[in-house]
Amino acid sequence: MTPAYALPVLMISCPGVNCLITLGSTLIGETDDSPAVPVAPNGPCYLTITPLVQPQEGALLPRAIRLWLEDGALTGPLPQGVEAYCAPSGLIELSVTLPLLPPAPEPSVPYGLSRVELRGERGTYVATLYRENGLRVAVEDPKSDVMIALHAPRDLTDGRLMAHPFSCTHDDLILTGQGPCGHRFLVFSAREDYAPIVDDYAQGEFRQGVLYTLESLGDLSGHQYQRIYRMENGKLQESGSYGYFSSQRRQLNGPQLCIGLCQSVKLGLVEEAMGLLTPSLREQIDGSGLAGFIGDFHDIRPLYRENGSRVALTLSYPKEENCYTLNTLVFTLKNGLVDNIQEEDPDEF
Repeated sequence: MTPAYALPVLMISCPGVNCLITLGSTLIGETDDSPAVPVAPNGPCYLTITPLVQPQEGALLPRAIRLWLEDGALTGPLPQGVEAYCAPSGLIELSVTLPLLPPAPEPSVPYGLSRVELRGERGTYVATLYRENGLRVAVEDPKSDVMIALHAPRDLTDGRLMAHPFSCTHDDLILTGQGPCGHRFLVFSAREDYAPIVDDYAQGEFRQGVLYTLESLGDLSGHQYQRIYRMENGKLQESGSYGYFSSQRRQLNGPQLCIGLCQSVKLGLVEEAMGLLTPSLREQIDGSGLAGFIGDFHDIRPLYRENGSRVALTLSYPKEENCYTLNTLVFTLKNGLVDNIQEEDPDEF
């Protein structure tokens, strides 16, 4: 498709914070206003991003960014914290994350949240979950006053400990908790000096010596991922599958149906996605054809367009690290199902 712009155009955003943008020595504007600025199609492009507000959890630092373009396209690796979404029209959307300088931790008195006894081959140990500049887990031998293990699990803000035999006949240490990413479930193995052997962002339960963890994926249909852990001949074996294990599949309509179809394809659930097509479309394309047409995309861009029974979704596809190309697919709906999928013709939609 012929680019809609004679020159490449940059549109810059900083998620969660309003920033001042400078291109070379020219002030462009604020990121909240989504300014679009044309740049030279060849050579370097220098940007300076300066935060206009500061969060309570630290100090955002300004950053300088150099981009390199050849024939209107970005080339070379992007700086860390920069993502680019490149449309066929010549528009390049840059998403910039500023470095955050955390505040110096204030001195605090450690305090415990949960404690449990672990009965093992060499006696009874004591495990403690406590807060000291974050959450930590310590396993100690109270008789010899020796620390057996010390861990600082990531993404954990609250939790509870319990003892349960899993990796062997002695007590493993189980940690269930919450964090900024949702549920957390960890197993520290008694046979490995309480090193972690399971570290999931999920809920978990033991059934007849087998561990089941369940993670909600957050997609529109409500998919979940279940992992199954079992010990076989002293080794941990893991398997998993997608499905609806503790809830029903959500019924989707309109644009959400099109998004849900793409999300199912991304998870590899092609047969489920085929069930969202009309019978006439299923006669024209099989599961592998549907997956091949939609492709191995990175994500679905937030904005969609709707025109009667037609819905346009823009998907991003990996080009190189942190750099993505955009392609818009148009879905035609009929009787609550998808009756056609085609690439967008900008002269028609």
